[in-house]
Amino acid sequence: MMTQTPSLKTLQTKIGGINWDNCAKTVEAGVQKLLGITDINVVFTTETFGIN
Repeated sequence: MMTQTPSLKTLQTKIGGINWDNCAKTVEAGVQKLLGITDINVVFTTETFGIN
């Protein structure tokens, strides 16, 4: 029986209201707990984040 490995997908989007580094760390910690998330990077200066 063959098992299929899901392909990695990347999402990059803009989010508002992140105006200091601790906000970014809080979002990263929360999203990292979600099933299937392997990496997240939140940048508060540009109010963007990317996840894999």
